[in-house]
This record gives sequence, structure tokens and C-alpha cells, in this order.
Amino acid sequence: MTQQALISPNEPVYNYATPPAQIGLRIAQTVPDGDEFPVADPLYWVPCADDVDASTYYWNGSAAVVKPAPPAPVSPPKPTLEELQAQLAALSAQISALGAN
Repeated sequence: MTQQALISPNEPVYNYATPPAQIGLRIAQTVPDGDEFPVADPLYWVPCADDVDASTYYWNGSAAVVKPAPPAPVSPPKPTLEELQAQLAALSAQISALGAN
């Protein structure tokens, strides 16, 4: 390990599965060993591997390792015009049924 990672414990990292769960803490910056600088609490330095990049890794303090960050959530596909028209027709029928009561 020839690098140090600056950990920001006030910035949790989440796994965006359902339901979202906190999986670690944000790595704010990495620097070569010996280039660390004084930081204010609650920030702190930890050793990490050479290939760790702050934008794609997070710190899992419970396991004391640095792992790749999970991918962002995938948005569901947008409905087609036909699907929206079918939903509108179904809602219109429900509204009409309410008016008949």
C-alpha cells in the first residue's frame, strides 16, 4: 500500500438496491504516502491500495478494506404511448364508475 485515503465519515455511501442500505463512507481524496496533510475532525486518513480512486471507491470501515463503489440505480423504462392510453382508459372507467354510484 503506497497511498492514503481521506475518509469523510459524514458522507455515507449507499447501495441503491431496494431498500437502500448504507454500505460505507465516502473517500474524499487519495494521496501518495507521505503527502498527507492535517485535516479537521471528523476526517481521517487510512492506508489504501495504489489503484484506489476517490470517485469510484468507498471505505467499508467494518471490514477495513476499500472496495469498488456499487453502480447507480437503473431507471425503469418509460411507458409507451399505448401503455399510457390504456392506463388513462382504465382510470376513466374507474372515475365513471364512481360517478354512477
